[in-house]
Amino acid sequence: MPIFLDIRLDHTFYFGFCRSYLWPTFHNVIKSRCFGQKVWRAYCTANRKFADKVIEVYDSGDLVWVHDYHLLLLPSYILRKLRTARVGLFLHTPFPSSEIFRTIPVRDELLRGMLNADMIGFHIFEYARHFLTCCKRMLGLEFDFHPGWFLGVRDHKREVLVQVSHVGIEPFVLQQAQANGERDCAGWNLTQQLIRLRDEGKAVMVGIDEMERLKGLSLKLLAYEQLLRTRPEFSGRVALVQVAVKARNFTPAAEPEFEDVRNEVLEVVERIRDAYPGAIDFIELPTISLAQRMQLWALAEVAVCTPLREGVSTFPLEAVYARREGPPGAVLLSEFSSCARVLTGALRVNPWNTAETTNAFERALTMSTAELLARRERDMQFLQQTTATAWAERFFVDLLSVSQRAAEEDTAIGFGLAGFRRIGWGATFRALDTTEVLAAYRRARRRAIFLDWGGTLVPIENNSALLANYYKSDLPPAVQHCLQELASDPSNLLMVISGQERSRMDEVFKGVHGASLAAEHGFHFKLGSFPGARRISSGSWQQLVEDFDLSWKQTTMSILEAYTTRTNGATIQDKGSALVWKFDDVDPEFASMQVKELHQHLISVLANHPLEVTTGKGYLEVRPRGINKGAMLDHVISQLYSHSGGIDFVLCIGDDSADEYMFSALQARFGGAGPPQAPAIFTTVVGRKPSAAHYFLNDSDEVLELCQV
Repeated sequence: MPIFLDIRLDHTFYFGFCRSYLWPTFHNVIKSRCFGQKVWRAYCTANRKFADKVIEVYDSGDLVWVHDYHLLLLPSYILRKLRTARVGLFLHTPFPSSEIFRTIPVRDELLRGMLNADMIGFHIFEYARHFLTCCKRMLGLEFDFHPGWFLGVRDHKREVLVQVSHVGIEPFVLQQAQANGERDCAGWNLTQQLIRLRDEGKAVMVGIDEMERLKGLSLKLLAYEQLLRTRPEFSGRVALVQVAVKARNFTPAAEPEFEDVRNEVLEVVERIRDAYPGAIDFIELPTISLAQRMQLWALAEVAVCTPLREGVSTFPLEAVYARREGPPGAVLLSEFSSCARVLTGALRVNPWNTAETTNAFERALTMSTAELLARRERDMQFLQQTTATAWAERFFVDLLSVSQRAAEEDTAIGFGLAGFRRIGWGATFRALDTTEVLAAYRRARRRAIFLDWGGTLVPIENNSALLANYYKSDLPPAVQHCLQELASDPSNLLMVISGQERSRMDEVFKGVHGASLAAEHGFHFKLGSFPGARRISSGSWQQLVEDFDLSWKQTTMSILEAYTTRTNGATIQDKGSALVWKFDDVDPEFASMQVKELHQHLISVLANHPLEVTTGKGYLEVRPRGINKGAMLDHVISQLYSHSGGIDFVLCIGDDSADEYMFSALQARFGGAGPPQAPAIFTTVVGRKPSAAHYFLNDSDEVLELCQV
């Protein structure tokens, strides 16, 4: 179903952004002056119009397949209206390295648009690797391998599959084109010229390229000139027929460059013609049909395709198929073309290396018939097995397998193109119902309330300096009053659990009488009032593991300091019972290597100590084995059953990965028990995000409102 864009919009969208800016960038050419808000808005508008048409014709259960760099935002726009739609995206151009892609001002918007698809396809692994590296460096997303030759990008609890599958040709279509060409192009001057050259006993080499710098025409001609100059025996015995097509890439923005490229090419062509008459035929055409190409490839003893950077191109595939019968021909192919990864029988060259290309010319012209046949057989095997139809069917089968996941496991969150994304979580995850909590609270006689500090009781900006200052400040009066009210209720146990040191917690919570505190994720704790027992301890700090030996810290600190010196951006945090090596500001790939080596080093050195070395997003932590917020919570629950006769109500609220241990501990302890044995449990995460908790609150203000009720 066609989509008709306004002429002005179409021009700005296609020529202004896609061809003049995005296409060169994806081919590793930076065109900074071509980007502007006007062309970006046109790109967004065009993608939105495509989405409107998809939404108009969409039926439940349909699969949506988006193609190429023109529509990278389309998955996001579709997802905004069709939350359960299954979308696949296939990119037919190269994907640039992270150093190039990071120069795009709207890089996050483009990456997020792609990641809102369920599956992303690339023709070769090199392009997929660049995409995965960009996801890691710019969005902090990890990836791993899956059975079935898939890569998966982990975006929260949702996984986006990455497929590597090179498209082929459709043999029947090429057969028809070749047959039509034999009939329709019999009198074509160019065909007659090739036949005449062959009748003269010359070996004919054919190149068909667009007149565009990345096609490498000048370098190809320079290598051919060097062949004639350094191997005089080929003079008069070989001819290069080069067709230059002025078509798809001719845009107003590229016109000056087009003339520059054309002048460079013509200069070399004239030089070859003057020095070696009859060695080259250079033909410029406005366009060339498939039938015409098949005729030229069939007459060529050597097909020459040497682009400097190229995504999918069927030209090398056509050249192999055109000579599937009769005397075999050679294909000389740039290693920077995606086809070089699948045509293993081609002679691969680096077009920037003139001497290497010259040697490849010579080898192709002198190759034995047996070797040519063997190379053709290898390439024909790919063409016959990986047709365009088989490639499309494979993509749909893989996308359908992704689509069989429960639709309710994915939910869209966020605003703007850079923030809007689809994430996965359980179907039971929902907003906390204050009325339900209040009813359960009033019915209970013995209650336990576990609250995280930063990010839960008080809001925290995403800034480490602000975070440190906030932890040093006093509690807001409303929060302190609310905590005091909860701690004073004789039916309650209130515990604040934090990763901060004891001294900070003592200073900030000194005015909350009767509250229990846990510092350093539960390594140190002190108990306050219990339901039915006003105080079961002296109120002094205790260790969850008594008399734990901390002598390991000196050795560990020395190791961490050595790695910090060698790793720019890394820092060390001493959390009392634990040491943390932070590498979130380190180059991601260097950090990955360093943290892997550091992890192995620490494991071997600390093997005889009761410690665990864990890695998370941006940090490595060495801490006592089994000490976390979940272990602390479980210890307190056991104390409640010992001293208070059990528990009827549990409210547990946290906001980050360290709090997930609490949610998991409650699930492990009470997950299999039903009423009346199990208490009413409300595990709640702050912020709507994937979590082991069953409920969420939007922010710390809602936490305060709940506690005040």
